[in-house]
Amino acid sequence: MTLLYPALKISDAVPINVNYKSPNIDVKNYSINTFHLTFTGTPVGSLEMQASLEQYPIETNWVDLPEFPIGVNLPNPLMFNYSQIGWYWIRIKFTVGAGSTGTMTVLMSGKT
Repeated sequence: MTLLYPALKISDAVPINVNYKSPNIDVKNYSINTFHLTFTGTPVGSLEMQASLEQYPIETNWVDLPEFPIGVNLPNPLMFNYSQIGWYWIRIKFTVGAGSTGTMTVLMSGKT
């Protein structure tokens, strides 16, 4: 039986005038994950999704997923979907660019 989990708020209106890494998100029991990012203000920077195969991730064992980084320079929402997940953990990393202002909110939902 497939189960759709309600959206979890991973990050709530975090400032994007500084670098940011989301909390580590445990996804080992999901087969599909969807992330929805919304921005306010004037975001400028790059966004990365990182994954780890460690059962208990440490700072040095994160790998950038292949389709990243992507540039962010408009407050448009973004959505990423991953299926057939083969890692334990995922996180979002925002690297600030010159003149970035505003906030970022991240929601995640998934299926088993």
